Amino acid sequence: MSKKRRAQWSEEALGEALEAIKAGTSINQASKYYAIPRTTLGLHYRNKNPNKRIGRKSVLNQDQENDLVARIHKLAEIGMPVTSKVVRKSVFSYAAAMNIPTPFSRLSEAAGRKWLKLFFRRHPDVARRKAQHLNSARAQKMNRFIVNDYFSKLKDIFIKLELFDKPGNNQAMNTTWTRKAVA
Repeated sequence: MSKKRRAQWSEEALGEALEAIKAGTSINQASKYYAIPRTTLGLHYRNKNPNKRIGRKSVLNQDQENDLVARIHKLAEIGMPVTSKVVRKSVFSYAAAMNIPTPFSRLSEAAGRKWLKLFFRRHPDVARRKAQHLNSARAQKMNRFIVNDYFSKLKDIFIKLELFDKPGNNQAMNTTWTRKAVA
């Protein structure tokens, strides 16, 4: 069985068709002229939505997903890569805290595997990799430059989040930054 090719029309054609309908052309005529299905054109006209979109709406909106991607990148940058299971559980707890209706299972308390697969498809810049054992060649790369780079990034985060002035921090933690990271 062959898959149907959907949405062969462009967003520009949709915009022009919606303008034609506003000008007085019938939905049926605009549908034939711009080669957009009548039901699709009617739905976009009633909802006043000129954007082309296929499928269901995602659980998280674009801004929320971009924030999640930024957090994943930030954690990976400081050496704490996030597993798929952690992402799924985090999304479930975030949606529950924000009262976002989801189709996720309350039993597993995690977003579904299909959601994760579609999330990776929407955000190809998030790489999905399998953890590996640390081999000897990689262990030798634990040199002064790499370790200092890690601690300088950590210091930048502390400065950005203003964690030096928090009551939970002690004096020893503040003086650690002045010493060399690796002898």
